[in-house]
Amino acid sequence: MILCDRVKIKVNNTRVYRDLGYDCNFGDLIVIALEHLPKKSHIEIHCKCDDCGIKFSRRYNTIHSTTDHLCRFCSRKAVAETINKLGKNTLKGSEHPNWNANKSEFLSYAYQVRQLSEKIYQKHLHILNPENHQRTLCGVRSGYQLDHKISVKEGFEKQILVHEIAT
Repeated sequence: MILCDRVKIKVNNTRVYRDLGYDCNFGDLIVIALEHLPKKSHIEIHCKCDDCGIKFSRRYNTIHSTTDHLCRFCSRKAVAETINKLGKNTLKGSEHPNWNANKSEFLSYAYQVRQLSEKIYQKHLHILNPENHQRTLCGVRSGYQLDHKISVKEGFEKQILVHEIAT
């Protein structure tokens, strides 16, 4: 349930609000009726969950066209129930095609490689990045990237030692 019927906004289009009967100038803060908000408005609206009764805020653009107003927890629960009714997502754990039994081992290995790589980079910064360029991710222009000769995943699969991948 939506708890408010009016909201305070900063006017950025005087003609629209004057046509709706508001006396305003550009940049004024005015209180308007909720139905006068544009459908794409990002104003936070105070609501009460129809299921559990908790109060929450959500942007107007996500709630203006729905009849059910659910908090994030109840919304996720409703989606999960719908998915289960449709019979999707029934494969769990080792039955799921994307299951990776070595996930925790790989994540630990990757973390150790990143930590050691960063230490080596900081120690040899004056050689590796003498002009002190900003570090960026792959695909970002005008930045400096720290990369490995062999990928971390390949190193894990071939059981290469952490310090060999990091250097």
